[in-house]
Amino acid sequence: MSFVRRKIEVSFTLGPRLDNSGNIVARPTFSGSTDSDTLTLNGFRTSAKISKAGGAGMSTLQLRIYGMELSQMNDLATLGLLPGIVTNNSVTISVGDEGKTLSTVFQGTISNAWIDFQGIPDVAFHVLAHVGLYQAV
Repeated sequence: MSFVRRKIEVSFTLGPRLDNSGNIVARPTFSGSTDSDTLTLNGFRTSAKISKAGGAGMSTLQLRIYGMELSQMNDLATLGLLPGIVTNNSVTISVGDEGKTLSTVFQGTISNAWIDFQGIPDVAFHVLAHVGLYQAV
């Protein structure tokens, strides 16, 4: 039996900001980036739990990732937003063997995201996401 290095790739995409009529009013970008609405992270300490209950239930992702920059976490954090407001920010998780093509195992809308400073210096960014959440609202 041989051991193989595994790879987890996490991609975040900031969705456009819409007004009450559904018109795009802004296209946000990540801090420190001039025009990118997508952030792809490789090689970070990551824990992802994907649940699929079956039936009409949506698949759910519970993600914890360490080592992100504070500005990146602030761009994605949902705490402080108005209750009931769903942003169109999304997360995609791809996994596989290092050096080979990665397979997408989850793609969904972020419902909650927050920074956990309790373990300083190991600051974790928590994400709760659901498949089809934005489309269901």
